[in-house]
Amino acid sequence: MWLSLVERLVRDEEVGGSNPLIPTIFDSGVILMDLELDFSISSRYVNNSQVAREVTESWAEKNLPCFSCTSPALTRMPNNSRGHDFFCPLCEEKYQLKSQRNKFGKSLAGASYSATIEAIQSDQVPNWILLQYDDRSVLNLVLISRVSITIDCISARRPLKPTARRAGWVGCVFALSSLAPKELLWIVRDSTEIPAAIVRTHFNSSILLAKSSPERGWALSVLRILYTLEKSEFRLSDLYAFHSRFQELYPKNNNIKAKLRQQLQILRDSGYVEFLGRGSYRLISS
Repeated sequence: MWLSLVERLVRDEEVGGSNPLIPTIFDSGVILMDLELDFSISSRYVNNSQVAREVTESWAEKNLPCFSCTSPALTRMPNNSRGHDFFCPLCEEKYQLKSQRNKFGKSLAGASYSATIEAIQSDQVPNWILLQYDDRSVLNLVLISRVSITIDCISARRPLKPTARRAGWVGCVFALSSLAPKELLWIVRDSTEIPAAIVRTHFNSSILLAKSSPERGWALSVLRILYTLEKSEFRLSDLYAFHSRFQELYPKNNNIKAKLRQQLQILRDSGYVEFLGRGSYRLISS
């Protein structure tokens, strides 16, 4: 269900002409990251959140490539920029870095609820990169494609109390647990790096899925439901059993079953599902 792990690749310090500000790249598409974090650059900060942001964003600037194209590095936005932290200088894909010491759980606190919903509806939401670290290095790094950030995964938090500095402000929560495993694109897992070429292939598959289905929420909703079945092979009737759930998600659609069949075709053409015949299908796990 998860991406296959590979042996950790170590940077060759003797590569001639390598630039220390960007990761080393070979023709195979493998990018060798330096997973060590430099906490010495945070000496001018007192607030722990500022320290974490500066250390992790500086690491990302030196090590992360673009996962949409072959650009070896991302451009960092100025501090306090709204919407995203990095962008690709070649394809202009946008990324937002979210870092923490603890493992990411079932949900993720987000920005303003209204601003997040507006960004999703206008297709302006960036890709998310979730980074977990310890006192020395990056432990886990996961990419969530912007097409996976859908409204049905977002819920509003309670407004801040009247006594708060931003009284009445409403944040949001993103349900990580609602994503299908294939929507979590591992870049580093348990201190083991995944070749960028593999991550890029899976990322671009998600983008193609969105382009194949203008109503991208439909295809992803179907994919997420299929993974809740917890079996690799399923029948069309298994999907039909969630008719009421899809009716709740898409109340304006009056022909749910036909729509589900259409989305299975899109998932098949995008490489997520294999058609076995006579109403039987198989999830493609890798």
